[in-house]
Amino acid sequence: MDETGPIRSPDDAPRFGAGTIRTHLVVRDLHSGRIVGACRVIAPQIDGRADGYICERLFDMRMLEVLRGRMVELGGACIDRDYRPATIMQHLGTSLARYLVENRYDFAFGCAAVSLADGGHAAASAFRSLGENHLSPIDLRAVPRARLPLEALRDFLQQSPPALLRAYVDLGAWVCGEPALDADRDCAVFPLLIPLARMRVRYARHFLTRAA
Repeated sequence: MDETGPIRSPDDAPRFGAGTIRTHLVVRDLHSGRIVGACRVIAPQIDGRADGYICERLFDMRMLEVLRGRMVELGGACIDRDYRPATIMQHLGTSLARYLVENRYDFAFGCAAVSLADGGHAAASAFRSLGENHLSPIDLRAVPRARLPLEALRDFLQQSPPALLRAYVDLGAWVCGEPALDADRDCAVFPLLIPLARMRVRYARHFLTRAA
């Protein structure tokens, strides 16, 4: 595997704001040449102007305002279904850590979706199990604009959280609030905050050890 990136490109789509620059982190299988994982990174400020986060469509992020100048937003994470999400996320995480260090950011904010095909019980169970050990500090939370009604759902299903959500947490992410209800996509969306200092990838460990 090879962590390829960052690849920077201008974005003229209105939802990103005029002049927004996206960085694409890419993982490529060196044997086949296939791109097997990728995600988009959006910087918080372009030319001194702060734009809103895409995730603010689903979450009130005012409690994270204190981090705005130091926090990038992740989006569009995708992993080839023939590869283990945990493995690919470790490679993406290494590339992300390098990007954060080189550009002097300390946090990344992203989301992971869980299907509501079962009515929401799997999402509620994932929130309960991850919330026991992986919640962010209470003053670093995102509040869903339309929350999943957790109190009306069974949250005791004995199953692992979906692979991508679990991979984010294994990378060092905090779940920073209750999942939001995304009716358009029929899914529950988990808000995730990834501090560079918590990232469990070799580049982050190497940098933090040298900085200590």
